[in-house]
Amino acid sequence: MEKVFVSGGSGYIALHCIKQLIEQGYLVKTSLRSLNKVDNLLNCLSRHVDCADKIEFCELNLLNDEGWSESIKGCDYVLHVASPVIPGRAEVDELVKPALGGLQRCLKAAVENKVINNCFLI
Repeated sequence: MEKVFVSGGSGYIALHCIKQLIEQGYLVKTSLRSLNKVDNLLNCLSRHVDCADKIEFCELNLLNDEGWSESIKGCDYVLHVASPVIPGRAEVDELVKPALGGLQRCLKAAVENKVINNCFLI
C-alpha cells in the first residue's frame, strides 16, 4: 500500500486531505507540532473514516530541521500543506519565516528520500 506524508496534520486543509487519502486506500503519515494533538485528531477523523492502522504521526516544527528526513522516509508521496496560522494581526516575519522554512525543509527531505517527483505543495 502506498504511503503519503501530509505536513500540518491538524490543519483544516490537511484534515480533508487525510480523510480523502484514507478513503482512497492510502496509508498516511502526518506531522503535528505536538503529539499531544493525536487523540483529538483521531477523534475528529474517526467520525468520517476508519483510521485503524492507516495513519501514523510524527512531531515536526516548521522552523526546525530536526526530523524532516526521517519523517518522510518510506513515503511514496509528499503533500505539504503546513503553514502558520496566527489569529489577529501578525508581523510578516511571523508568517513568512515559518512558511518558507517549512517548505524548504519539506522539499529538502523529499529530495533526500527521492520522492521529489511525487511532491505536492498546497
